[in-house]
Amino acid sequence: MIYGAAGRGHGAENAEETAALLRETRPYLIFTGSVHADPGCELYDRLSHGTFIEPTFGEYLEETERLIEALGPMDCHYFGLHPSNIVCMQGNLLTDRERLLGTVRAMREKLWDHLEDTPVRAGEGAIVG
Repeated sequence: MIYGAAGRGHGAENAEETAALLRETRPYLIFTGSVHADPGCELYDRLSHGTFIEPTFGEYLEETERLIEALGPMDCHYFGLHPSNIVCMQGNLLTDRERLLGTVRAMREKLWDHLEDTPVRAGEGAIVG
C-alpha cells in the first residue's frame, strides 16, 4: 500500500479505505511505501506543477498510525521497510501492533518541529536528511 497516494489532506480517508480492503482480503503480508515520483512520469509532472501536493511528515505519520489502528489485531506481517517511508518498521499485526504504534508515536515526537515539512526525496524515493 502507498501512504500519501491520496495527496495532502486525504490521509485519513486513504488509511480507512485501505484498512477496509485489507480487512476484507486478509493478506499474509502488507508492504508499505510512500508516494514518490521520478522525472518522466505523470505524478512527477503533477507534483512539479502543484496539482498534486505531497503530504507533510505529520500527515504521513497520522496516516500510518490510523491504518495500523484501523486494521486492528490481525495475523498479518506489516513490512514497512521501504526507504520512502517516514518511519521504517516491521512486525506482525497480531503480536507487534502496540510496538508498531509506539514506534510511529516516537517518530512523531522526534520530528515534532518538522511535522509541517514535506520530505525531500532522493533515489527510490528515499528521504534525504
